[in-house]
Amino acid sequence: MTDLGLTPVSCACGVTGLWEPNPNHAAAIDDLKRRCEMFGTLGLTKFYAPMTTTAKFTKDDYPPGVENMRQVGEVAKQFNMTGMAEFTRASTYVATLGTMLQMKRAAAHPNFKLLLDCYHFWSGRVSSKISIGSNRATSATCTFRTSPTCRESCSNRRRA
Repeated sequence: MTDLGLTPVSCACGVTGLWEPNPNHAAAIDDLKRRCEMFGTLGLTKFYAPMTTTAKFTKDDYPPGVENMRQVGEVAKQFNMTGMAEFTRASTYVATLGTMLQMKRAAAHPNFKLLLDCYHFWSGRVSSKISIGSNRATSATCTFRTSPTCRESCSNRRRA
């Protein structure tokens, strides 16, 4: 890629089941390690995986998710990369910025970050205003509420 003057920045890792507690998490971590080897040969330093699960969760399912984020951070660290989680509106596990921030802060791993996909961010219940100038975002104002309870536990009719 570099011979064509291209610099890869980040990619979707293509591994599901990384964030939420599930019986296939160990296999997902093994898949991620194989992917990171491949990403390293391409010169990538960042990867992400969206939160796409639609299973039912309780408050007790969030501490294991924080540990899963730490594990992804450790895998990323082994390959000199940064692993990122993307919250999505359709997820029943982490669908809001507030929940994502709480979990990211609790994980406190230097190789784990959150990915803010502006489309998904905009499509949720968030007030945002972005001024575009010279083909780039020059300012952004976002207003959101955080709550000690996870909004993901609400039914979809009440969330959106």
